[in-house]
Amino acid sequence: MIPSRVSVEGRDQPADSFSFAILRAYAPEVYSALTQGDGQGGKSKEFLIRFGSFRDEQAFGKVSFSAREVLAGKSEALRRLEHRVVLLGGRWHRDGLGVGPWTDEHLTPVGRIVGVYTHANYVEALRVGEYYPQISETWTISLEVLLILGASIVLALDLRKSYQIAATILPSLLIMILSYVVLQNLGFFFESVIPLFVLVVHHFAEHLEWRTAD
Repeated sequence: MIPSRVSVEGRDQPADSFSFAILRAYAPEVYSALTQGDGQGGKSKEFLIRFGSFRDEQAFGKVSFSAREVLAGKSEALRRLEHRVVLLGGRWHRDGLGVGPWTDEHLTPVGRIVGVYTHANYVEALRVGEYYPQISETWTISLEVLLILGASIVLALDLRKSYQIAATILPSLLIMILSYVVLQNLGFFFESVIPLFVLVVHHFAEHLEWRTAD
């Protein structure tokens, strides 16, 4: 999830997160389009990176320069950075020269990258449209209800024993897989595992009771 703008008491407009502040300076037209109507009802919009499409460190290599190159006045570095929004970051070993893990690294969909590249991913996703607006809770609950109703109908059908077992297990597995996929790629979670478990237990208990009655 891209860090959103934050509603602050006493302010008419939400305060920008770091990524939104960069976007405001770098691409004000995109910023205005994304934040139009933001903060109404005291809640800011939230955005999710589309399918976790992070860029790794190599993708930023051609537009990244060391402090040594800038301080030395290297022409290529100064030319590429002049009149641009520049993100400053640091990377060094925590325990000494070449010893211990790198500092300021974060786990991302493309592995561990430094914090400055993490923020750059957020800004680039917003700038080029590689994001999804967060799905509302109403849609999520509605979809969960439909999934549970569908599973209930399948379990209530008069099927052969082998089909009944498949109809009991497969919907649960499919919904668990779907829950994982949408959580990783769309950023929302189906809380339907427990209701499905109750349906499955009820289905088996109902058949066990029927056999006992016979």
